[in-house]
Parts: sequence; structure tokens; C-alpha cells
Amino acid sequence: MTTAAELAARTDCADLRRDLAAERICNRNHLARIGRLNALLVTYERERDVAESTISRLQAELAAARAGILDASQLRY
Repeated sequence: MTTAAELAARTDCADLRRDLAAERICNRNHLARIGRLNALLVTYERERDVAESTISRLQAELAAARAGILDASQLRY
């Protein structure tokens, strides 16, 4: 026959298993969110690099135009 202490231990073990399963689900959800945020960060950084490159190119063209090296037909927009 099962003693009260054994029943309590089984209940505690079952509770701990449920808690552990819930924590694992939370961890998987957090890892998925981190993955999505990392993908967004990569996209943002790529877009930022393109924008910075465009700004640098346009600044160089503007400086050259101001210096009289290029005429207006050679400028790209």
C-alpha cells in the first residue's frame, strides 16, 4: 500500500514535471522571438547600409558638382 509520503512525493514530482514542461515551452517561445528579432535586425542593418552608401555617393556627387567637375546631366538621382 502506498504511504502518504509516497503520494506526496508523486504529486510533487508531477507538479515539477508540469512546471518544467511549461518552462521549456516558454524557452522555445523566447528562442523563436529572438530568431525573429535577429532577422529583423539583419534586414534593418542591410537597409541602413544601403542608405548610408547612397548618402555617401550623393554627397560625393554634390561636392563634385559644387566644384564644377560635373555638369547637371551627369548627376544621378
